[in-house]
Amino acid sequence: ERRIKKEKEEQKVEDEKKSEVEKEDKELQKSMLALFKCPICEITMAPPMKIYQCVDGHILCKQCRKSAKVQDCPTCQGELAGRNPSMERIALSVFSMEEEEEQTATSATANATAIATAPKADEL
Repeated sequence: ERRIKKEKEEQKVEDEKKSEVEKEDKELQKSMLALFKCPICEITMAPPMKIYQCVDGHILCKQCRKSAKVQDCPTCQGELAGRNPSMERIALSVFSMEEEEEQTATSATANATAIATAPKADEL
């Protein structure tokens, strides 16, 4: 009986740690997503969108970069440069994590629904 109680306590501690890690991951992901907002139009630059930059590395979306109204960096007023392939690669990673999380949540919901609606053994 003590062994079972101890195992339950250990499982509870493990579940709390897992929950805390998941919460931290979500917070990190939210802060990462904020880094991919265009400072002009505020669109989130998710792949396959091209990310452009100024000479200091501030980013903006392709549409704003190609706009005749935008002549210099909206953040520092510096000269606009070319694309930022490093941020594009980071975006691939960040947004693929978000997709995996959504797919996991969808799968978990689907599995729970399937279990809840499955006929019980005595119904067969």
